[in-house]
Amino acid sequence: MRPRVHGLPTGGCAACAAGKHKTASGPAPCADCPANTYDEGGGAVSPAACLACQGTSNTASLAGRSEETACVCNAGFYRVAGRCTVCARNRHCPGGDQIFDFPAHSQGGRGLTLAVQCACDAGYYRNATRCLACALDNWCIADAMMP
Repeated sequence: MRPRVHGLPTGGCAACAAGKHKTASGPAPCADCPANTYDEGGGAVSPAACLACQGTSNTASLAGRSEETACVCNAGFYRVAGRCTVCARNRHCPGGDQIFDFPAHSQGGRGLTLAVQCACDAGYYRNATRCLACALDNWCIADAMMP
């Protein structure tokens, strides 16, 4: 457990609110916990006392966060049971705890961030963000249809 500054009935030190930390010891003012950190309980005595988001998440550059849930997953990850996990095969994760299936007739590896990172299946070609069947008497390679 980290040290806390407690309010004194005589008007001395006062604890900082959640998401804030003391700027110096004693009756110093409180400042926001830095970006990519949070403080749930209040009373942080320095910026170092603010807790860091796990390595695969961030606070979207926002300071003063007071809950771990303010740490959203980085692109290529999504949240499972409170932890950021690498994006599954055949899905893309743009960040912010979102996960989406690739378009029909496509596939891709783990940790991808955009739908356009998928590869169309054999016999299909890319048309914007969709994979369409190759036309009769044509062949498809590298996401293009050739006559």
